[in-house]
Amino acid sequence: MRAAFYFLWEVHLPKTRKEKQAELTEMSEDLRQSQVVILTEYRGLTVSDISRIRGQLRDKGTKFSVAKNTLMALALKENGQIVPEDLLTGPTAFAFVRDDIPTSAKLLNQFAIETKILTVKGAILGDSVLKGDQVKQLADLPTRDQSRAQLVGLVNGPLSGIVSVLNAPLREIAYVIQQRADQLDAPAS
Repeated sequence: MRAAFYFLWEVHLPKTRKEKQAELTEMSEDLRQSQVVILTEYRGLTVSDISRIRGQLRDKGTKFSVAKNTLMALALKENGQIVPEDLLTGPTAFAFVRDDIPTSAKLLNQFAIETKILTVKGAILGDSVLKGDQVKQLADLPTRDQSRAQLVGLVNGPLSGIVSVLNAPLREIAYVIQQRADQLDAPAS
C-alpha cells in the first residue's frame, strides 16, 4: 500500500526546471525539423484514440504530441517564428510534420471526421499561420508519391518524343531496305 502511495505521489509532482527546459529543447528541435506544425484540439479523445492517430502519423514521418500552449509559445519565440496566440488556447496537440504534408493533413482531417471530436485548429507553415479551412487545402495537395509520378510524366513525355524523332530516320532506312529486298525477292514478270 505504501509503495502505491509513493508511486501516485511521484506521478503528480510538479516538473522541475530542468525537466521543463528539456521539454522546451525537444519542442524547439521538433519545430526546426518540421515543415509545418498542425495544431489540433483533442479534448474528449480517449487515450486509445490518441495512440491510434499518433501511430498512423508516425508511419508518415509526423510526430503527434500533447504539450502546454505556453511551452509551444516559448519554443516558437526561441526559433524566431510567429506565435499564433488565438490558436494556442485550450487543450492542444501538435503534429510536427517532417516529410509528407498532404498525407499527414489528410490523416488528421479524416480522423477529425471519423471521431467528430478532434478539431483541426490551424497550422504554422514557416512565417504563415493557417486557419482550419486552409489546413484542409493542404490535404488537397498531391502527396510526395503523386508529385514524383507527375514529375516523371512531365520528363518522360518530351523524352519519348525525342526518342521517336531520333528513331524516325532509322525506321525510314529500314523501310527502304525492306522494300528493296522485297523487290529483289519478287519473281520477275
